[in-house]
Amino acid sequence: MLHKSCPTIGYLVETFPQPPNAPIIKDILDLERQGLSLHVFSLRLPHQRDHLSTALKVQSPVTYIPSMLPNHIPEDEEALISAHVDLMRQNSQGHFKALDLYLSRPEGKQLNELLQAGYVALQLQQWGISHLHVPCENVPTATAELIKYISGVSYSITADVPELHQIDPQILARRVSEAAFILTSSHNHRSYLQEIVMDPPPIHVLEGNEVSAAAKATTIGKWLMPPSFA
Repeated sequence: MLHKSCPTIGYLVETFPQPPNAPIIKDILDLERQGLSLHVFSLRLPHQRDHLSTALKVQSPVTYIPSMLPNHIPEDEEALISAHVDLMRQNSQGHFKALDLYLSRPEGKQLNELLQAGYVALQLQQWGISHLHVPCENVPTATAELIKYISGVSYSITADVPELHQIDPQILARRVSEAAFILTSSHNHRSYLQEIVMDPPPIHVLEGNEVSAAAKATTIGKWLMPPSFA
């Protein structure tokens, strides 16, 4: 179990809740059982009131981020834009860096990602959260990368998706290179990431079930905790 002084970590997902057997749910529950303090941020509302039993198992608070997708809701648009106005007043340089990344990156331009990144950055500031953990999925990693440019909040990635080799290597390499560290249960995934990223961050291979859960929580916690508690 981790020291009680370990700060809260943001866990950014595309949609919450998910089916009970989803890797993301297992990841969250594993980290909670190991004593890690989490705050889940969901970029989408669930389509229906499905998987509520899963949501009840998760003890961490959950914040839903306003979105322009799939429907345009004026109140959500106002909330997203207001967050960016606040951020511009605080740190226009970081905001323009994120805008430059958004305009220059090769993947498709999704304005909703940029708007949500600003909103999440402001939420993290208000909650006093300085680190995000994300699954290696398109929307969460793209959003976390933009958040880092906007506000400097670091992020780490669990790279366990079977489709890792199917992600555009240029895009994956850029997002991975910006991460503080990577967690994976696959030596093949680590080798692949080391191959495509010129200067990769630390990549930790964690094997086994309970051992992996404990090692994962410890790796994240030690990275965030003061040296005297690590």
